[in-house]
Amino acid sequence: MTAVASSYADLTGDRERSRALSGCLRGVLHRALVRTEIVSLQIWSSLLLDGTVVVERVPVGQVSAQRSVLSIAVVRLPRTVHVPDATLLVCSTTERGRAHAQALPALLSAVMDGELSRLVAERAARGAIEIANRDPSTGLGNRRAWLHALRVESGRAQRTGRPLAVIILDLDGLKTVNDAHGHAAGDALILRAAEALSASRRATDSVCRLGGDEFGIAAPDLDSEQAEQLVALLRARLQAGGVCISVGWSVGPAGTPMNDLWQRADAAMYADKRARRLS
Repeated sequence: MTAVASSYADLTGDRERSRALSGCLRGVLHRALVRTEIVSLQIWSSLLLDGTVVVERVPVGQVSAQRSVLSIAVVRLPRTVHVPDATLLVCSTTERGRAHAQALPALLSAVMDGELSRLVAERAARGAIEIANRDPSTGLGNRRAWLHALRVESGRAQRTGRPLAVIILDLDGLKTVNDAHGHAAGDALILRAAEALSASRRATDSVCRLGGDEFGIAAPDLDSEQAEQLVALLRARLQAGGVCISVGWSVGPAGTPMNDLWQRADAAMYADKRARRLS
């Protein structure tokens, strides 16, 4: 198997690979049907978990009613990188359609392989972007993903007229943990915080690790009271996991510059940290 085929197998599970192959085959067969005098095409492969892919110009059962001579050919398609086994059933009613049927298998194999190679390349590109935007230690978005989330949510807020909350959290005592118990203990603390934040966020919230012990949450459609409730929930969940935090948040109406919200939330977080040190 080539490197491209290996990446295809790595990037998708059996079910997802089957859906991708089915969609690709259906499009290819439709184009073949339009350009030929073939009546129907049917293809099956061990990779297709939901059965065969069928496209028809005229349902085969109706051909006899038209008093046409139905010709059926069953051929194995040439083996390709992505589709090692596939069988094609071609139904035609004219001499020209039968001629098209003879030339079709090799053409279909080449087109299918090209289409699937394109899918592999697109998926690999999306995977590379995902890796670039992911913090490897926690699985959360990184600072790059955070900046993207702020741009996206800012645009959405302007379109909908809904408010947006920005929440900044900083872990208390990470340096103390690192000094007393080693960096492995500090990493475990960061991971517990990330897991608690992931478990507490709403489906629409973007949670990112901004660096070190600092995290950010972009929470659309929250007013000040709702943002305060979310912050209280986050603090309780984190404390239950043995993680103490300093936190600040800022809520702005649609059109508020994202940097302003971020800076205000960051300043509020540091104010919370100072107040908790003095208490």
